[in-house]
Amino acid sequence: MPNEALKALLINLKDKDFELREELLEQGALYSGYDERMEALHIEKAEKLNVIIKEHGWPGKSQVGKDGAYAAFVLAQHAISKPALQKYFFEQISKAVKNEEASPRHAACLEDRILFNQAKPLKFGMLFDWDENGMFFTNVDDITLANERRKKIGLDTIEEATINFCKEVEKESGGPPPDYHEHKRMENEWAKRVGWLEQ
Repeated sequence: MPNEALKALLINLKDKDFELREELLEQGALYSGYDERMEALHIEKAEKLNVIIKEHGWPGKSQVGKDGAYAAFVLAQHAISKPALQKYFFEQISKAVKNEEASPRHAACLEDRILFNQAKPLKFGMLFDWDENGMFFTNVDDITLANERRKKIGLDTIEEATINFCKEVEKESGGPPPDYHEHKRMENEWAKRVGWLEQ
């Protein structure tokens, strides 16, 4: 039986996340590193999702509908400052996928997010980064295999996704970091600070 109160809570938590994103976009700060307010909000929402899972299990489609399940995925996807929690969320959503309670695309995206945070090659090419020449790329283990995996879950090819992602960033007036090496240094420093990489 659907839990409308839980669904509303998840959607509200997700909307607060998106509202801050819009605020940062309007301020021209969205592509200037991981904003402290955004990180604090992501941590807060991750901890709330953890409490929800402990009480209700992973919020699946039959419990909170597609919108609620999507909101839960967003909160899990943004839990990047909590490695142990994000890995736990991936375990939970993977079980939900097997029970047809969660989207395989969401599980794939979360798996790639964890690999990205660990500076490892991705399986599906769901996340993009800037290269030294200011171009977007996705670091996959094997592009042919990645495209086959994407096809199985109904996604377009990495080549098509790259074009679409570039258009999205351009629409938001985003661009490559002014100093690529400083960007990578800060990214590495953050990953060590929160525990994705060894000190």
